[in-house]
Amino acid sequence: MELNEQLLFLHQLMNCGDSIGMSRYDGDGNLLAESEISPLLHRLFAESGCLENGLRNGNSGASPSLLGTSFGLVWGADYRKGDNGGTVMYVIGPVFHSDIARSAVDRAVRGMPIASAVRDRQALLDELMELPVVQINYFSRCLLMLHFVLTGEKLDPGSLNRVGWEPVPVSAEKERDRHRLYFAEQAMLRLVENGDLNYSKVLSRSMSMSSGVSVRSKDPLRSSRNSVIIFATLLTRAAIRGGLSPEAAYSLGDSYIQRAEDAEDFERLSALSHQMYDDFIHRVHDMRKNPDYSAAVQKCVDYIEMHLDEPVRASALSRLTGYAEYYLTDKFRQETGVSVSDYAKFAKIERAKLLLETTEEGIQEIADQLGFSSRNYFSRVFSELVGCSPKEYRQRLEKGR
Repeated sequence: MELNEQLLFLHQLMNCGDSIGMSRYDGDGNLLAESEISPLLHRLFAESGCLENGLRNGNSGASPSLLGTSFGLVWGADYRKGDNGGTVMYVIGPVFHSDIARSAVDRAVRGMPIASAVRDRQALLDELMELPVVQINYFSRCLLMLHFVLTGEKLDPGSLNRVGWEPVPVSAEKERDRHRLYFAEQAMLRLVENGDLNYSKVLSRSMSMSSGVSVRSKDPLRSSRNSVIIFATLLTRAAIRGGLSPEAAYSLGDSYIQRAEDAEDFERLSALSHQMYDDFIHRVHDMRKNPDYSAAVQKCVDYIEMHLDEPVRASALSRLTGYAEYYLTDKFRQETGVSVSDYAKFAKIERAKLLLETTEEGIQEIADQLGFSSRNYFSRVFSELVGCSPKEYRQRLEKGR
């Protein structure tokens, strides 16, 4: 493939889980026209000193660089000679490498020229709060893959320059984040156990905190293969807990492990990991289908579980199946034992329990995410079905940990 095609493919891979931007600068720091970074983020890149640091590294022949700010915003930069002989800087990001409150970001940017006007500062804050939180190990891998595409050279993560920030010491980082990482990974595996096709949002949130098992090796490609193999093992066990037969689960896991061993580059490994996750979930989902449900009712059940963030209306299910609304709702109740609205409530509350167990999202945030009209209504429905309020449910979980 041509370089531009390779870069486009890499960008698509990076955006499977999170929206990570990519842009290009010439040797004088001018943003090239086809770059996608917004004007506000371009100005912040320059005013934070990251642009200057990145260009300095490129002119000195330095290896790829992680360019950061004091408040957790990070860019990745790598370099290649342009057609005119000058250096072109390729930049990915920005992303946050850890969660940060809006008020903390506001304090950090308040003294910059870009934030001198209140309107500009609020617009910048709105844009920054939309950026993904990406674990630095995963973001570093993205930068290493960019370097491989640009140069064909495979580097070790330890060879990356870090300018403007330093990662938290490993011991302190583990002490602070290990429970968050554990529950994020548990969320990913629970989705497999449940055969939950509506996994994209929870998966994205989980991957922002944990990109998987980190395996150290002098060969970065070998490390990535090992991570995929361990991930396959975890998914296999989760699928068995979800009801998939051990024979089917182990056979599927073994096939992906062999494909990981055969993969010759990071791009194939990344795509394979996402394909494997989706495959396991669909296998468990298909196995867990109720054989007593008709095709129409199963289609309704799947639709409800894929649209937990919005009200489910019988009229939409009627159009989906081609049945009259009165006939479909009666058929649904006969086969499932509950009404369409009650089934939707049950499905939403099951997802709420997962979010309460495996994330630190607030109760209002969960209520909004699941399409409840208010926090009070969410709490009332939750209490009716679970026997306690969402707050009490989370407190009980914390006591048991």
